[in-house]
Amino acid sequence: MTEKKVINGEPRMHSRVLSQYSRPGSQYSHADIIRAATSYLVHGSIQKVATEIRIPQRTVSDWKNSVWWEPLSAEIRYGKEDEFEAAFKENARLALSAVQDRLKHGDTKLVKGKDGEYVDRKVPVGARDAMIIAGINYDKLRLSRGDPTTIVANTAPSAEDLRKIAQKEIAAAKMKMVISEQ
Repeated sequence: MTEKKVINGEPRMHSRVLSQYSRPGSQYSHADIIRAATSYLVHGSIQKVATEIRIPQRTVSDWKNSVWWEPLSAEIRYGKEDEFEAAFKENARLALSAVQDRLKHGDTKLVKGKDGEYVDRKVPVGARDAMIIAGINYDKLRLSRGDPTTIVANTAPSAEDLRKIAQKEIAAAKMKMVISEQ
């Protein structure tokens, strides 16, 4: 896992992945590589990474093509997972709060006033929008509980269907016995 260690009073980045690979003579530290990989995960562009961390694009490209880049990226993603999850949960909480406010108090719309000027007004959320919101919320709730979110037709035969099939099979077997006895 990528972590910050304090050495001689300065925070240093450490990676278990990078510690497995020696890079004799490199002018860049593990912290530089970790910053590059983290920046790449955010931007997805070698050019943006090189500009942001001020390391030549060719060097970042070479690092990205190294055998340790993917394991390092996975290590960084894993280390940031709690941070990302917390941010996503907060965004979801804020979004749900905004939706609840709009459902209770109306949505703000720009409406032309009597004097011809446009003003913000609270208008009720439309039925279509309310149903879409309800449907999405219901699906997400079911997903969070591990419940199915789609209806699947039951194609299994009913007990009555099975009885009819069994009766036909019995009748066919009796016919074979009668025919074979003749």
